[in-house]
Amino acid sequence: MSKLTKGSTAYIEPVSISLFNQGKANKIFDDVKTEGIKAVLKNNKRIAMIVSPSKYDEMTEIIEDCRLLLVAMNRMKANDKEAIPMSDVMKRLGITQEDLDNTDAAIET
Repeated sequence: MSKLTKGSTAYIEPVSISLFNQGKANKIFDDVKTEGIKAVLKNNKRIAMIVSPSKYDEMTEIIEDCRLLLVAMNRMKANDKEAIPMSDVMKRLGITQEDLDNTDAAIET
């Protein structure tokens, strides 16, 4: 694994745990609001990560999307049969496009 340096895409600004003891927690949390994430260091080793709620939501959504992609890929690999078009499934279930348009649920086609 390569070392991350300031300016690299995945670089995360570190903060020393001693800054919390110096009463600088509010500044650190304000920085997290704008930067999204901070690495907390003790003795130059990462001991914790501070993540803003929006960055956490973004990260968990990416993880879930990857998990769903893997599930879909495994299902496609395991299924020798041809996929059934959504229009055929809707017809079998008696669902119309208007029914889908009038629902609050997010449906991807």
